Amino acid sequence: MGNSRCLLILTASASLLWGCDADAPTPPALVAADGYHQPTSPDSVVANLLLAHNKRDRAQYAAVLAPEFRFFFTSVDIQRFGESIWNKSQDSTGTAAMFHEATDIDLIASPAVPTEADPNLFPPGTQLVRLHSVQMTVLQPDRVFFVVTTDQDLYLRLGNAATGEDPTHWFISEWHEIEPLNAAGIDEPTPVSPATWGQMKYRYLAHADALSSARP
Repeated sequence: MGNSRCLLILTASASLLWGCDADAPTPPALVAADGYHQPTSPDSVVANLLLAHNKRDRAQYAAVLAPEFRFFFTSVDIQRFGESIWNKSQDSTGTAAMFHEATDIDLIASPAVPTEADPNLFPPGTQLVRLHSVQMTVLQPDRVFFVVTTDQDLYLRLGNAATGEDPTHWFISEWHEIEPLNAAGIDEPTPVSPATWGQMKYRYLAHADALSSARP
């Protein structure tokens, strides 16, 4: 009995010290039953972004984007579509249409370790995560599928309590698609036709039927 009581006291004391020690490691973010992480780190947000595509979950996709979010097209797509940037509304609508229209989406990528973004270009504390070895396969009802292989740069910031955001949560503020070495068009799709992420977004936004169906 005496030894058990001492063990309980030591365990309780250790718990108190863990909570007070500023150098103690941060406990891992909790994962919900549906597989999504609490967005309390850039890594968790990136994991949620990838999972939202694989689940074709437009609500969870929109949740990782900051209100001021911007998607930057590659120079190839700027020439093709005449647009260089999409805001959150445009991007969320185009992505929702893709989620709705596609039969299946399979996305894999290797996120790099988050690093501090250039303070001359981004607010202090902004983190950069590059997605390497990206491969997103989008299967259409006609069995034609597209493959996106371009790498991506994601910029993330902490929530702003002054605007009502949770200051412990991270959000993607900017998404820059890295210039591809070979960005074949998808105007005349063939099996395994490569595309940029921007082309995929724009294709489905321009698809009137899919766009109408994707709206709540």
